Amino acid sequence: MFKWLFGLLTNPRRAAARERAALVDHPTASRAAVADNDAAPPEMSAMAREFLGELVAKEEARELNEFSADGQLFLSAVVELISENRIEIPLLPQAALEIPRLLEKPDVGIPQLAAVLEQDPSLSVAVLRVANSAAFGSAHETASLRQAIVRLGLHRLRALLVTAHLESKVLHAGVFQEEARWLTTLSRAMAEVAVSLAPALSTAPDVLFTKGMLWHLEHLLVLTTVSTASARQRRRLAPEAEVLQEAFFRFGPTLRELAARAWDLRPLLIDAPDSYMSLCMIQIRRRVVAKWCGLGLPEELAGLPEDRLHLALERV
Repeated sequence: MFKWLFGLLTNPRRAAARERAALVDHPTASRAAVADNDAAPPEMSAMAREFLGELVAKEEARELNEFSADGQLFLSAVVELISENRIEIPLLPQAALEIPRLLEKPDVGIPQLAAVLEQDPSLSVAVLRVANSAAFGSAHETASLRQAIVRLGLHRLRALLVTAHLESKVLHAGVFQEEARWLTTLSRAMAEVAVSLAPALSTAPDVLFTKGMLWHLEHLLVLTTVSTASARQRRRLAPEAEVLQEAFFRFGPTLRELAARAWDLRPLLIDAPDSYMSLCMIQIRRRVVAKWCGLGLPEELAGLPEDRLHLALERV
């Protein structure tokens, strides 16, 4: 029964479409071991290098029986949760709901937005952290939410709040905390690089920032299902890293679609797997991970200016 459901709901061709489109002429070096530890940020652990490297290198689905007992139970539980429509898509935080409504008002001011954010300390910290990053070009850090909002821009707040909220859900559960932090760190880096490429991509910077920040939405949702799957299987599951990668690969598109519907954000979250925008974001992710982990570089993507991309990568 589990194997039948597993195959039915997780068609490898469908699940892999977005990543496979970017693998054309991709050098086999992308699967190589870390070449030089100096290429990674000094705070990056060996686990993080392996996790991120596998995130961009995985090319095909594996059989269920290739995984450990915990891994099989976890993957089977996620299939059942999806088939029974019992995946828990977290409610968006009040700030993420309130800020878009405020932005529709012509007379909304920064103080009003800051007041909404101040009601959620964890989201306030996330906003300040991003606003003080190198991508926003200020020589001085700020502890002011009002100044942080000015630096970020009003229309980037929602994507940042959604990602921070999902990360907090994983951190609160107490499992896979480091993986969650690296997924959000990678999302932020992708957003920063994508914004730098806005003129070449003929796309508004706010749109690119949002796509980057929400690129790993489904990955964070997979991490939030671990406790639910454990409860369903009546035992504390500890799926290995390779099992998480399999879940990302197989279930990611379905979870993203469910979130897009639940939050009424489909135009923002769903792109055709082979669209040029998707290919660009995949290329940006590969380049960021290659820089951090010392992996072989992917082939250049037509239309994506290497000079601008190289400069943007130096800042993340």
